Amino acid sequence: MTINISASLLSDYLSCHRKPMFRIQHPELAIQNKEMIIGSAVHYVIEKYWNNDKLATDNLLSYLELNNITNREDINYAIHCTLTFFNNFKQYLNNDDFVEIRFRLPIGGTDAQLVGKIDRISNGNIFDWKTTRNPPKRLLNDLQFIVYNWAYKQKYNKNPVNSYYGSLSNGDLIMHNITGDSESYVFDELIPEVIHSIKQGSYSHTGVFAKS
Repeated sequence: MTINISASLLSDYLSCHRKPMFRIQHPELAIQNKEMIIGSAVHYVIEKYWNNDKLATDNLLSYLELNNITNREDINYAIHCTLTFFNNFKQYLNNDDFVEIRFRLPIGGTDAQLVGKIDRISNGNIFDWKTTRNPPKRLLNDLQFIVYNWAYKQKYNKNPVNSYYGSLSNGDLIMHNITGDSESYVFDELIPEVIHSIKQGSYSHTGVFAKS
């Protein structure tokens, strides 16, 4: 059986070694919370209607209604995030962009593959849109972007120009900075450790004393 490794699975493992067990063995227990539904709604409309703010907001409201998001504050926040995209980020994009790029790439020396989805690639730049209400001030050695950069290099045989975290809450475009040893740690140490844990079925409860 091929093991699928994603940035979110790696993040789960770092917070508690037992978390991947639920992701792998009990996917039916996963429940989308309100913030996840809002994020999915905003991502959907800016992917499909990225050059038409009227269509984007109209379809956003329909999506939210279908998913029982009826609180006015939540609806207003989703609209705010969508309009932030048009006011702050649309200018960087064009019709030739690659949108919602899914990847499934073998990890050398293992029987696992790295899976994920990049929101947008424009002129060699990676963009990832975030509806998080409290975005970071800076982005250094972010696990998700380390995975995205690696996947880009595997798919296109070159480095991305830059990688950006597009905050839909405040309009900041935060460039990801990566140090030379962080990618080697992820692929030479972290991923082999996670693969071994999954194969052995050894899911220790390391997150019991983690700070919330």
